[in-house]
Amino acid sequence: MTAASSARALASDLCGGLENLPVPVLNEVDNDCLPPLQVLPEVSLASLPVSVSPSASSYQLFGSKLAIWFRGPQSAVVGGSDAQLRWSRRRHSSKYTPENVAGPEEDLDPTEISLPGCECFVSSCEQDACTCLQRYLRAYDENLCLVDFKETGYSRPVFECNIMCKCSEACKNRLVQRGLTFKLQVFKTSKKGWGLRTLEPIRRGRFVCEYGGEVISLPEASRRIRSQNCVDMNFIIAVREHLSNGKILETYVDPTHIGNVGRFLNHSCDPNLYMVPVRVNSLVPRLALFAARNIAAEEELSYDYSGKFNNLQKEGTTKERSSGKGRALKSCYCGAQSCTGFLPFDSSLYNLEDQSNVI
Repeated sequence: MTAASSARALASDLCGGLENLPVPVLNEVDNDCLPPLQVLPEVSLASLPVSVSPSASSYQLFGSKLAIWFRGPQSAVVGGSDAQLRWSRRRHSSKYTPENVAGPEEDLDPTEISLPGCECFVSSCEQDACTCLQRYLRAYDENLCLVDFKETGYSRPVFECNIMCKCSEACKNRLVQRGLTFKLQVFKTSKKGWGLRTLEPIRRGRFVCEYGGEVISLPEASRRIRSQNCVDMNFIIAVREHLSNGKILETYVDPTHIGNVGRFLNHSCDPNLYMVPVRVNSLVPRLALFAARNIAAEEELSYDYSGKFNNLQKEGTTKERSSGKGRALKSCYCGAQSCTGFLPFDSSLYNLEDQSNVI
């Protein structure tokens, strides 16, 4: 009997029906239970704000460097039961959302429609006729796998066809926006708290899930992380994208109180997923995780919290900000042969002096 089939079922669907597929929760390790999750109401597409930017077509990114803030001890990280139960006692329950939502009192609305669409009245867009593909290049191949852009020297951001496009929902340039397509499961690990695994094989390059939550500003991210004590878990993630004009575009996502299934992903020094910023309706990216290699059924899913894995970077283009000096590093239990022994740490939210190049 497999581990998945012998585990104690805690929930048939963590997502409350908001995803394409149910995500069950199982625990075969101890008696811990997940706190109750409230389901955010679905947003009607007709009610989304529309503000198509005329300059969106000239938006240029020549590469992106992903940098993830340190998240505390891996024994309760990204879905770790201790963190979730502590928060549950304080706030009663967390909320599930399949996509990013605007944080409190934030002007940046991830649901706003600001990118122009194509005029392709076809089932699936073609490179020679689609303005989206001509403007941003094709990101997915015929097998719906992410195209390898390593020859550019940078991990390349992705733009999908959006709600303003005339192409059908079956267009192969619509992938992340479709949501989950693989059967996933939240489960309790022996050392790392809660984790996420796949119940079926996943081919290299396929989209697996998003890391979704509240989109917040740098000051709000700094305020939240500074308000944490030594036992609180940190779920905040930051994506730094380097623009062609030398500026750095930073996006902060926090699924602590409002998030999706991606918050249960654990760190690994040799992960099977990697993160790519994907834009659909607006310039606010959706943080999509793709398979870095072929993944077997019932294998735990993980990614590198430091953002370095599968993310090429030319020497001297960015300032490394991963020093853990002055703070206790937390042990890593990923078990990889290449394990560094400690979880990644990024101190930049504690040192906001050098932000002149950030937009």
